[in-house]
Amino acid sequence: MLARDPVEALEQAKSFMATHSLSDYCDEVARPALNLGQKDAKRGVLEEGNKKILRESVESLFIDIAHEHWVSKREAHAAAFAPATKLPILEKDQLALSWRTKEPLVLIGVRTELDEAAATVLATLARIHGIATRTEHPEVLAAANLTKLDLSSAALICLSSIDTKTPAHIHYAARRVRSRAPHAKLLIGVWSAIDDEVLASLKDAANADYTARSFHEAAAIILEEATAQRAHRFERLKSEDSAHIRDKIGQIESLRLAN
Repeated sequence: MLARDPVEALEQAKSFMATHSLSDYCDEVARPALNLGQKDAKRGVLEEGNKKILRESVESLFIDIAHEHWVSKREAHAAAFAPATKLPILEKDQLALSWRTKEPLVLIGVRTELDEAAATVLATLARIHGIATRTEHPEVLAAANLTKLDLSSAALICLSSIDTKTPAHIHYAARRVRSRAPHAKLLIGVWSAIDDEVLASLKDAANADYTARSFHEAAAIILEEATAQRAHRFERLKSEDSAHIRDKIGQIESLRLAN
């Protein structure tokens, strides 16, 4: 995937997904490639210009994947025959009302080009599974740009970060997002994380609703959130119907005993 040939990268992705899901590709190919890029950047091997090239390559590849109609069909088929392990494909009528807006899911790279590239990966995965998304550059969180950031229709915001060793940047991004969208749930994806304690500490410190280390885990959280309110509403209506039926039975029984 780190190759600069977009045709070759797409063919390799198609070959992998002939026997694996899109989320497998995201976690077993894209995520290690991005983590490797992050390590190279830290060692000074990956220069700023090459970071941009890598981000653009990832964006181009996942745009191509999103346009491959067979990917959606295969994901839907896999979800139908292995629902316990595969991500479902959601239709609009399955979504909670707050998730039927134009852009209910907003993904923002925390700091670097690679953070933004990872956001693109998750955005594509979510989109193919039925969620409308928007991806933003890290620069939108700068003080000069923050007032222009429209999060009014966002039900969930995902902050994307490759690196776990600079939590201050994640805390900063979380505060910015919370100030603009206190109504929205917050998910922090840290794609190089391997320690549950680090994620738990980050979740508490950033006042986040969720954290995830894999794209599959993050997508599962997103899809569950997207249908949660609808499920709760269904359970409430079912409970109200049951209570109504019990009342009717009680009234009938009272009349029978009175007679």
